[in-house]
Amino acid sequence: AAGQVTLKLPPGDCKFVVLPEYKTPYVFVDDDSLEMTVERGKENVFQIQLELAAEVEVLAVDATSGEPVAGADLWTILPDEQGKKSHEWRSFEQPNVVHQGPKSTDSDGRVETFFRPGTHAIGLCKDFTPVAYQPMSFKDAVTIECKAGEKQTVTLKLNRN
Repeated sequence: AAGQVTLKLPPGDCKFVVLPEYKTPYVFVDDDSLEMTVERGKENVFQIQLELAAEVEVLAVDATSGEPVAGADLWTILPDEQGKKSHEWRSFEQPNVVHQGPKSTDSDGRVETFFRPGTHAIGLCKDFTPVAYQPMSFKDAVTIECKAGEKQTVTLKLNRN
């Protein structure tokens, strides 16, 4: 089934991450929740159902002209609201390729990514700020509501220096 992962684990203590297949809208799991001990002689096949993510396309534009802005990275506000973190998404592609992104907006000012369902505050330019532009401040963050399985486009405006 879509988003379902089957693991056959060796006996012993196991800790692992689960990444969705490349370009599929599922939440990756890389926290400490995926730890277990497999006893010898016991069933060692486990199935994990990944949570469906929300697909978000961000369009970075010049606040005055509306022209697309390339080279801006996407950030989110940390849950404790004490700072920003770069928004990243990880997935895999056979045979053994791990994709991590998004890094920054493309030449059309776009970056496509996935979010866990829920409310997120986002902005542009934490680590990468295009020449002649100002990073979005904490107070300028835009709040988005992400629903599992739904796609939305969000336009974020960047001011020139």
